[in-house]
Amino acid sequence: MARKLIILVLSSALVLFATFIPAHEPNMHWDGLTQEQQSILEPAHANWERLSLKRRQRLINAAKHYPKLNAQQQQRFKRNIVLWSRLPSAEQDRARKNYKKWHHLPNEKKEAIKSHWTEQHPATPASTAPTPATP
Repeated sequence: MARKLIILVLSSALVLFATFIPAHEPNMHWDGLTQEQQSILEPAHANWERLSLKRRQRLINAAKHYPKLNAQQQQRFKRNIVLWSRLPSAEQDRARKNYKKWHHLPNEKKEAIKSHWTEQHPATPASTAPTPATP
């Protein structure tokens, strides 16, 4: 009886423990990236091992879309990736929320915000007014 109880407890513990082990964790160390991914994500290389797995996965997903970007967008991606990879997670989350809000605004509202920004920051030309960048 005691033996059956011990076996039951141990097997239950094993099943419970097994549910917390990921079935497959992709190799997201820098050396595990493809040559193309390393080339695209090179600006984040210095910070790569300090990033959480979730943040690495998001950057890898962003790198998948890189070839589809035009030259100006690619340049902005490379410039912003260093800042983005150093940004604390809470700030990244806030930026994502703001981007989602911005993305769903009507064009008239976006133009009003851009105009207001330009008025408040006259030294900044309208062409360089901040626009949400995709992480």
